[in-house]
Amino acid sequence: MFHKNGTPKCFPYTTRQVPKTWCTSNGNFHTEGKGKLELKFFKYSNSKRVSIRPDVVEYDGDKLKQPVFDLILGTDTMDELGIILNFKQQEITIDEIALPMRDITNLPLTRKQGLEFNSLARSLEPKSTELATQRVVQILDANYKL
Repeated sequence: MFHKNGTPKCFPYTTRQVPKTWCTSNGNFHTEGKGKLELKFFKYSNSKRVSIRPDVVEYDGDKLKQPVFDLILGTDTMDELGIILNFKQQEITIDEIALPMRDITNLPLTRKQGLEFNSLARSLEPKSTELATQRVVQILDANYKL
C-alpha cells in the first residue's frame, strides 16, 4: 500500500520494529509499517468484505513520483482470497464470478466515478444475497466482540 508522507492516515497503522525490504522488477523499496484495511470488491458483490494487513510504503511527493496504484495485491494474497487472473481469456474471477479485465486507462480516476460503480454493483446484486451477507457479518462482528 502506498501512502504519501505528511498526509493523514485514514486507516489503522502500526510501525514495524525492523523495516522490511521488497525486491521488485521496478527496484527495491522498504516498508516500515503495516496498515489494516477492509476491501470491498463491489463489482463482484456489494456486501462481501475482506480484511487485509498490507505493508505501507511511505513516499515523498518530491523524491518519488506518485504511484499509479494505492494498493498492490501479491500473488500470495490473491491465492488466499481465491482471486484468479485468467490472462488468456482476459477475466478476473472472485467467488466463482468471472468478469472481464479492464484496460488500465479505463479505471475510475475520481471518488465520484468509484461511487458510481458502487451504485451499479448494488443494483446488480440480489437484495436477498446482500441482506443475508449483512446478517452473517453482524453475527461474526458480535462473536468477535465477545
